[in-house]
Amino acid sequence: MKKEGNQKAESGQSRKEEADNLSGYVSGHLRNYVTYMLGQGYEFSAVEGCLLHYGYKKKQLGTILTGLEKKHHVSNKSYKAEELDKETFYYLRAIIAEYIKKQLDHGYSAKDIRAALINYGHDAGLVKDAFGFVGKTARFGAPLGIVFFLSLVLLAGFVFMLGATLGEGPAVVLVAFLPAFITITIIYGLLSIGKLKKIRKLLPILALMIVIVVYMALITRLGGSNMDFGIILALNAAAAFMLSLLMVLFSKG
Repeated sequence: MKKEGNQKAESGQSRKEEADNLSGYVSGHLRNYVTYMLGQGYEFSAVEGCLLHYGYKKKQLGTILTGLEKKHHVSNKSYKAEELDKETFYYLRAIIAEYIKKQLDHGYSAKDIRAALINYGHDAGLVKDAFGFVGKTARFGAPLGIVFFLSLVLLAGFVFMLGATLGEGPAVVLVAFLPAFITITIIYGLLSIGKLKKIRKLLPILALMIVIVVYMALITRLGGSNMDFGIILALNAAAAFMLSLLMVLFSKG
């Protein structure tokens, strides 16, 4: 029961953070959008009415758009209501989709993001459309576990080929590259932590630091080996960096 209570509390905290992030993000974008549309000659009431149509509340818009009704620019061009509706739809979908992608990268769940968007006032159909748009434009990637397994296979293949080339026994070469194996396993663990996704681009650099520390801790002497220790460290570092980069770039995890 206590564990269940903690999970509910964490979920509630996550949704509160999501709501706070969304409020600031949407407010700025909507104000800029309305300012632009008024500059194009649309009536303030028409733009406001269109936003109300897409789920925003009158009180909510009143706070965001305070003072903008005075910035209307009279235009000789006649705009049709359907043009305004179409422009507003595509603009709102774009900013919602951008927000969804950013929050997913920051580790928030799709469920919490969707709930925050709808609770804020966005039309449920528009939110669904934005999620679909994000799905269509999502970058290529495979599940993190598969990319990690592929990284291990690539490293193992490289190690055995190197051993065969240098005439070293498999056990000796595996020990020599143990720092690289340990490092990419650590990076895999860090990538699996949702909240750390915001620093995922820095993980290959972190891998270089980790592999050096592990190397210094574990590889003090390689008995009977003809391999130079400096070269071993350089190869470990290169392998750890490249395979960590592989996991960062090509995994969905």
